[in-house]
Amino acid sequence: MFHFSAGVAVGTISMLPAFVARWRRGEKLARFLGRRILAAYALGAFAVFPGVLDNIGVPLSIIEGWWMNIFLLHPILNMMIPGGRGLLWGEVVVAMCSILMYALLLLGIWRGARGEKQGI
Repeated sequence: MFHFSAGVAVGTISMLPAFVARWRRGEKLARFLGRRILAAYALGAFAVFPGVLDNIGVPLSIIEGWWMNIFLLHPILNMMIPGGRGLLWGEVVVAMCSILMYALLLLGIWRGARGEKQGI
């Protein structure tokens, strides 16, 4: 869960500067937010890929190799968060990212309801 949450967090945080820029320009936000939210969860799924390989029986020497760092630093995160502690942190981070995404959607809807520029 921790790897998935790391991917979702990176995807969510990376959308914030573009969101603010679009907000300031008065552009519509619905398509942008929809695409970026899907991309954030896709990045989370991408980060979990080495865990999927582990579950289907790929040797640990391959999964923990330096080349697996392309999957959002999977081996490094495994060294930093040993044991089951990553599950709780992962759930907290995914919940926080979901709340942030929901808040951004509500903010866009609020702007649209006020008739400010182009709304959502």
